[in-house]
Amino acid sequence: MDSSACLEFVRELRALNHRLDARLNEGLRPLGISCVQADALMALQDLQPCGLKDLSTHLIAESGHPSRLIARMRRSELVEVAPSPEDGRAMLISLTAEGERLAKESCKVRQDIINSLVLDDGALADATGFMQSIIQQLS
Repeated sequence: MDSSACLEFVRELRALNHRLDARLNEGLRPLGISCVQADALMALQDLQPCGLKDLSTHLIAESGHPSRLIARMRRSELVEVAPSPEDGRAMLISLTAEGERLAKESCKVRQDIINSLVLDDGALADATGFMQSIIQQLS
């Protein structure tokens, strides 16, 4: 494979991620939350209650960052943290009523962005499979 083609692919992937995040942040601005917070809220909507490790894995987050994110969201009363009944040392994270509301609103913002795109399902499946192949090779 031509290394310049590979670098161009990586550059385009970063540009796509940047543009999607910018669009999402624009839609989330009226809600008063960031793209990262919205991602965590939407993940917790599916995973709760869950531990920090499970949330980190789902968010594909670097170590240290999720704990700071959850601390900020806890101060904003978007999440609650309680000891795990199975392991008193572990903590379980859940959404508050306000966190649930913002998770639902975030889903709507994300869905509006998806609905605004004209995507070919076959091409999207091929691209997703291609990226999964690269991820697997890098693991």
